[in-house]
Amino acid sequence: MTRADDIALKRVRVRDFLRSHDLGGVLFTQQKSFSWYTSGGQNHVGLTTEAGAAHLLATPDQDYLVANNIEAPRIMDEEGLSELGIQPLVYQWDSPETDATRLVERVLAGQRYTTDTGQFAGELNHLRYSLTPLEVERYRALGKDCAEVMSDLCIAVEPGQTEWEVAAALSKRLWEREIVPAVVLVAADERISKYRHPIPTANKVAKYVMVVMCGRRHGLILSTTRLVHFGKLPAELKRKHNAVMRVDAAYIGATQIGADVDEIFQKGLDVYEETGFKDEWMLHHQGGGTGYASRDFKGSLHCKERVQAWQAFAWNPSITGTKSEDTMIATPDGPEILSMVRDWPSVEVPAGLWGSLRRADILVR
Repeated sequence: MTRADDIALKRVRVRDFLRSHDLGGVLFTQQKSFSWYTSGGQNHVGLTTEAGAAHLLATPDQDYLVANNIEAPRIMDEEGLSELGIQPLVYQWDSPETDATRLVERVLAGQRYTTDTGQFAGELNHLRYSLTPLEVERYRALGKDCAEVMSDLCIAVEPGQTEWEVAAALSKRLWEREIVPAVVLVAADERISKYRHPIPTANKVAKYVMVVMCGRRHGLILSTTRLVHFGKLPAELKRKHNAVMRVDAAYIGATQIGADVDEIFQKGLDVYEETGFKDEWMLHHQGGGTGYASRDFKGSLHCKERVQAWQAFAWNPSITGTKSEDTMIATPDGPEILSMVRDWPSVEVPAGLWGSLRRADILVR
């Protein structure tokens, strides 16, 4: 499938949405929406903002880039919008924000429109959830690359390195494969048990390190966590990690097309209780749907989402001192885990309907 074919599929989804709501257009303002609709295009300057530096207006007959005179040339040229037939609507960078609005309203000529942060934001998000064949292909390649990066990093990390140094080494490896390090978390030793979201510090690795990453390429985000222990693994840590792998396998195994996310979540809670860690889920969210956002939604007993065909999920259960996380796709043949490599130590864990699943163990060095 070509990029043009991919965009054609998305145009059908968006135009069906516009028709069903009698709208003249939708203005995509978020990075995730822009990347999705343009099949991997990038509209950001800063990495930390959800909103893009340029917007895209989709109408029933034509798509438009809405951007200032700084951003428009690069995005039209380097993101390939010109060859996709997307027309630029350009305003001067120092003009009032209302100038961009006037450009949009001039095109729409009085027709109603919405944005990806407006009244229909939830419905527009759902248009992204079922991955296209090109997105599945890209996700598989991203999963392989991220898994290899993480494996190479964990084999190379040494006691005495700071968490900052580990984070830098991970980020370098990701950038070298044209992957944006959207999230990098590193915790050494006691910080693993203290904090569920440990941003890197000057703390030095002694015996144990956890590395967490969300890597983004073509707009798609791949999440994974790995753990390295130097020397013999303590029995209690082994017990905890065996338990958290079972929880993870329960979530992944239950993530079947058509399944309700609240019921999937309950299956994970059941395993937390069975393994003797009943309340650990309360200390950290458990993950959920992913794709063009690190989490499109978080699973919970209150979540009313239902698993779509070819939807990506990243579950991330944790028990104090350990965690299990990979990214998967719900396929008609069962869950496809994207971010595992053969040379990483693993365990076959019971996973309900699918028998067993291979989950990442702690690397002992």
